Amino acid sequence: REVIIIHAVSAKIITGPSGAIGYVKVKTFSEIMPKELHKEITNLRARGITKVILDLRNNPGGLLNSALDILYDFARPNDIFMVMRKRAESTIFDAAFIKKELTPNREPGMFRDMRVVVLVNKGSASASEIFAGTMKDWGYPVVGPPEGTFKKGVGQTVFPLSDGSTLRLT
Repeated sequence: REVIIIHAVSAKIITGPSGAIGYVKVKTFSEIMPKELHKEITNLRARGITKVILDLRNNPGGLLNSALDILYDFARPNDIFMVMRKRAESTIFDAAFIKKELTPNREPGMFRDMRVVVLVNKGSASASEIFAGTMKDWGYPVVGPPEGTFKKGVGQTVFPLSDGSTLRLT
C-alpha cells in the first residue's frame, strides 16, 4: 500500500486586460492545506502577482486549526480571530494565541499586502465559512450568491490521544 496524498489547493494564473491575477482553489481545510496554500501564494508573489482570488466554492470545510493558520497570514498583529463560547464564559483567540499555538515561526500578516477576493457559494461550509467571514470582517471582499453559504459555520479541531490516535471534534 502507498500513502495517497490528496492535494487541498491548486493554483493558476489568469491573464486579462487588467494584468495577471492568481486564482487559488481551496478544496478543503485539511492538515496539509496551510502549507500548500502558503506555498502557492508565495509562488504567485514571487512572480509579481499581488491580486489573488481565493475560491472556497463547494469547500466543505474541515479543520478549524488549518483555517486559523492561514488567517494568521492575512492578519494584523492585534486582529481577533474568533470567539468561542463555553457555556457562560467566552474565550477570545487573538494573534498572540495563534502564534504561540499554531505558527510559532512567523509573524502575522505575511500576505496582508495582497489584494484578495474570496469566492463562496451554497456549498461553502464549516471552516470555509469561518475563514470567509473573518476575511470579510478584516476588509477583504467576499463574493457569493444572495442565499449565502451552507450556514454550518463550525469547524473541526483535532485532539491527539495518548495511544497516538486523534479525535476530531466538530
